[in-house]
Amino acid sequence: MMQTRYVSTISGNDDGVVAIGGRQVSADLELGEIRDVGKSTFIRSTYAARHNFAVRQYNSYETEENEKKRDMRGGRFFLYNIIIFIFFVATIVLINQMYQNIFLSIPAIVIPTLYVFLTCFNWHIYRTNGCLIHENMIPVSSSSIRSINEHYVVPVHARIQDREFIAATDGSTTAIVARLQQRYQNLTEVRIMLYRPIYRSRYTRFPCESIIHFLLFLSLILVSVFMLLAHATNTK
Repeated sequence: MMQTRYVSTISGNDDGVVAIGGRQVSADLELGEIRDVGKSTFIRSTYAARHNFAVRQYNSYETEENEKKRDMRGGRFFLYNIIIFIFFVATIVLINQMYQNIFLSIPAIVIPTLYVFLTCFNWHIYRTNGCLIHENMIPVSSSSIRSINEHYVVPVHARIQDREFIAATDGSTTAIVARLQQRYQNLTEVRIMLYRPIYRSRYTRFPCESIIHFLLFLSLILVSVFMLLAHATNTK
């Protein structure tokens, strides 16, 4: 398993001075301090579990334009590498035994067919989900935050005065949050997420390992069908 931790403590600024692009700028916070609202969680190592984690982050932002994204399937068990390896080897054994018992062709075809169907379904989910980066998600450098992603609540109509928070994005966070604050004027606070580059590349991109799964099990289907046809021809 891989642990994804998105909790960190952002220290407040007592002197009301922030660093933006190497300059020191005074700023006052009108309604309150930025709050860390993240918590620790464990993410399974399968590509479906990683994708579903990104889906949950996206779906957590309730806006009118925010269409709910859907989860992939198989991430809790069937897509672990060790499970795929076991089913792959088991199918090969069944294929080798087909000449002795033709009924073994049923599981030899069903098992890889299920994996091919599962892969195609997950590809469809990836295509229909589209982009999993919400406008409230802000990219930062890998050294800026302690975890892969971290969630914060920023008071609306307030200027940011936290050194570490602003330095995380070289000051660009200020403009982004200002735009969000303007959009959500009916709220008292805006929730945002900071994320490292690995979050986008590992959790929101197309799972290339699924292509390997598809090709492996598709080849098993073809071999099983070929063996079944060969057996049928020899028994005539």
